[in-house]
Amino acid sequence: MVGRVELQLLLGLLEAKALRFTHEALVDYHGEWGQRLIDSELMLPSGYDTTVTDEKDDLAYEVGYDNRKGALGYHHPLRGWIGVPQDSLRFYVPDLAAIFALLLGSELRPLPTEPNPLEGPAIWDVGKARLTNTELRDVWFARRLSDARMFEMLERVVQRRPSQQLRLVLTTTPATRLPDRQVPGHKIVPIDDVLSNTNIGIDIAILRARFGGQPPPPGAVLHLSEDNRVLTIHGKQLFFRKGEIIRSILRQLYDAYPSGWIRTSEVLQKACSAASSIDQAFGARWHEVKSFIEQRGGMCRFNPYLS
Repeated sequence: MVGRVELQLLLGLLEAKALRFTHEALVDYHGEWGQRLIDSELMLPSGYDTTVTDEKDDLAYEVGYDNRKGALGYHHPLRGWIGVPQDSLRFYVPDLAAIFALLLGSELRPLPTEPNPLEGPAIWDVGKARLTNTELRDVWFARRLSDARMFEMLERVVQRRPSQQLRLVLTTTPATRLPDRQVPGHKIVPIDDVLSNTNIGIDIAILRARFGGQPPPPGAVLHLSEDNRVLTIHGKQLFFRKGEIIRSILRQLYDAYPSGWIRTSEVLQKACSAASSIDQAFGARWHEVKSFIEQRGGMCRFNPYLS
């Protein structure tokens, strides 16, 4: 049985450049947590390594089978024959069907089989899930979206396989590392953002809320999404996937709008910011919002008609 530590390790491993791991990487480096991923069959054996790195001289040696000794090992020029346990030579690969059975369980339709690869070891069609009250929606999995090439790959796959309905893309890439741009018709949700606080897996209620976030009301001049990540001003959308401080400031300003001003020092303190002003807290993104955030006499507010 895997716990929260093993699940976080697994999500991190799925961001690796290559989805093939040595026994050393899983067990020697990650210890009992890596072993539990193997024991739970979330990592499956997939062939053997043919070389090993000697722990004393840090050089690679070819592994062979000695018929007289009836064992695997290698010949060291100074220390002679050195045996190597067969298990230590195993490669392991993630079992995506088992992983999504763990994450989503019976929410997937059909029940998890082997996910269908859409592009290399990067993007898969996982199945469908009931993400709204009435409809099943496509669920994809994409990894390493912080890599510009991987994100562009996702955009190309979307162009080849467009959808008339909003499609969910789950990713192991943390929210803080996602590019600040959208893929039209697709909702990208980091798995780590929607994990349950009580069970091992995704909290489907949180996932549905993230997927079905309410759009701005018709004619709304200013609107901030429930997760504080999308600010709509005069119909233009600004995305804030990174920066807890910025999102906290946006939420405070939005909750105060349009009733009036709020004290800047209190806003910054609540956002856990060490900045001395709102523009300083926004940093490089200030130019995007300065035309509708007003500051005066130690106070601040949203003002969509400022410019």
